[in-house]
Amino acid sequence: MVHAYVVTAPVIPNYNMSISIRLIRFLFMGAAASFGIYGLTIGFLLLIVHLCSLQSLGVPYMRPYAPYSKKEQVDGMFRSPYWSSSRNKRSKDGV
Repeated sequence: MVHAYVVTAPVIPNYNMSISIRLIRFLFMGAAASFGIYGLTIGFLLLIVHLCSLQSLGVPYMRPYAPYSKKEQVDGMFRSPYWSSSRNKRSKDGV
């Protein structure tokens, strides 16, 4: 675990962001030391619940995954071409 930190620490360019990531890392290490794999699982679940409750400019942070919308799941993992997207307001012939 320490070697992953040493390799990835210089990747984070913003000092304030590195402090928050370091805090989350310590919380996960404490949960893993206390409860093992169950602590890691609970920690990840709490992190996902927190991310699902956030909003950025009125848009859910985990969109299109939470809240679930089958229509938005099309572009969830891989983005389809714009011309075939349902967000394209123009007709298929370009007019």
